[in-house]
Amino acid sequence: MKRLLGFLITVLLLAPCAVQAADHDAQEVVMRGWAEYVAAQRQWHQTVNAFVVARRPDLKAVSEVSRELQIAYLDVQASRFVYLLEHHPERIALNRGADVFSSFTWGREDEAALRAGSSEYLALVKEVRRLREIYKYQKGMPAYRQYLRDVTESNEYRQALAKLAAQREAITLSLRQFLSDRMFAGSGTAGVN
Repeated sequence: MKRLLGFLITVLLLAPCAVQAADHDAQEVVMRGWAEYVAAQRQWHQTVNAFVVARRPDLKAVSEVSRELQIAYLDVQASRFVYLLEHHPERIALNRGADVFSSFTWGREDEAALRAGSSEYLALVKEVRRLREIYKYQKGMPAYRQYLRDVTESNEYRQALAKLAAQREAITLSLRQFLSDRMFAGSGTAGVN
């Protein structure tokens, strides 16, 4: 909870307009965006796994390891994002919408500092390594990869992908609307940048 509160306060400092740390509306917007982003990504990986397993039960083991690996990657990315917000908030641009949560510069110095300061992060990195090794040697890997390539043509897969895109777009619009409202507060002008 303390980490999340620190995350929220730091995010407030990133807005390209004056936002007070005690601004509960801003905290709510950022917290909701972050939670929605993580939930959408996790749901996407669950959906892909369920889709594969329902149609190709023989690929269940490799599909489940793939899902767990992707979720572990998401957890690593979340730790990195929080670290940057706590230590280098100037490197996060909220006006990029939902992409801000997954697409940011991460260097060797960042990695070294986070590893040195967080045993939780070290455990996540170790888990990714472990899952990657399991994934790499899964029986049925070529068939799984081929099935994923083939399945992208199906309507159900495209609908699931469209749902994920819509969720990301809603997050982006929410963040941009928040920034726009803050930027133009008091000027009589409000709109999305």
